[in-house]
Amino acid sequence: GSSPGGVLNLGQTNTILADNISVGMAKQTVALMRFNPAFTNGGANPVVYIRGNSGNAVKLWSIGNGLAQSGTSVGGSGTVNFNSGTVNAVVTAMVLGRPSSSATTAGFPSSTGTLSFNAGNISVITLTNGAMSQPNISTLTNTATGNINITGTGSLSANNVVMAILLGTGGSSTGSLNVTNGTLAVGTLSVGTGTSTINLNGGTLIVTNTAGTPAAPLTAMNLINATLTLPAAATASTTVSTLSSGGTTNMINVSSVPAITVYPTQFPLIKYTTPSGDLTIIGVGTLPGIFQGYISNNTANLSIDVVLTGGPPPSKPVVWNGTVNGNWDTTTANWKSALLFNQNDFSTFDDTALGTTTVNLTTAITPGSLTINNSALNYTFNGT
Repeated sequence: GSSPGGVLNLGQTNTILADNISVGMAKQTVALMRFNPAFTNGGANPVVYIRGNSGNAVKLWSIGNGLAQSGTSVGGSGTVNFNSGTVNAVVTAMVLGRPSSSATTAGFPSSTGTLSFNAGNISVITLTNGAMSQPNISTLTNTATGNINITGTGSLSANNVVMAILLGTGGSSTGSLNVTNGTLAVGTLSVGTGTSTINLNGGTLIVTNTAGTPAAPLTAMNLINATLTLPAAATASTTVSTLSSGGTTNMINVSSVPAITVYPTQFPLIKYTTPSGDLTIIGVGTLPGIFQGYISNNTANLSIDVVLTGGPPPSKPVVWNGTVNGNWDTTTANWKSALLFNQNDFSTFDDTALGTTTVNLTTAITPGSLTINNSALNYTFNGT
């Protein structure tokens, strides 16, 4: 229906199998999908299970999507509110707050998409949160707004997240991820030139690859008694313009570290431009394996770093010799100068080996690097 749009009240136990779900399309301003208040107010904890038509993932779920709306009509705005219930959804692509890109006048319609839930899990491959892709019309004042609110025990996992896309010279785009006690897990989070904000209040953020880049940083990240899980690398995995820290403590779990050649060693985790609040209350949670260390606010570099003070033996260069036997493990001195191989060592196999070149991998091996440089000796690698 046209503005203001419809309301879909879900029942006590719900299954939705649909390849495309749309809430708040062109001309709809208050389209709403929710659990029936009769169930939520009574504490009955309703549930909804959402998949595609074949039982696999939903292909596209749009919340506040103006599509090809043109002229001065209102844009599509919608709200999905699963609070006071439990959701289980698997989605290929989800879009929140995307106005039409076909308008050529200042009357370009705005769009807002809002998703809220406090229990269960929503799994998405590609999530677009706030996307303004209008033509280059500098007089436009319309907006694209995407809001995701995760509370309670709710969790959202997304392989690829794109926030606050802004193409053209007019209008504005805003993307917000608000996590209160819930969990947000992302693979790679990238942002456009709009306003992108992550608010963590007792919430958890897990980043597998990167969130923001030096060329396109997150606008702001606000931490209050939050927990982050980030990988350590030569460059920071998370980049923000303004980093704010409050509450009692904010913790960072380090999920992985590269090869270590010396202790102590230091890796940036979060790169920021403007500090806010008390960054000294950001502390270390867990470190991989037997590493020891602490979190440091590196004011000279404008970064939050992990400083590793101890752990596994530092990585070193080793060259295969094979004079004891052919076993590649961590207990046999099959390397030149009678060295043992330690995980993350920089390993080389060349023409200088004096023993066997049939190499048996007897355990799981994780070299920091692997170089094979042979023109005279033939190498054979065996093992599972």
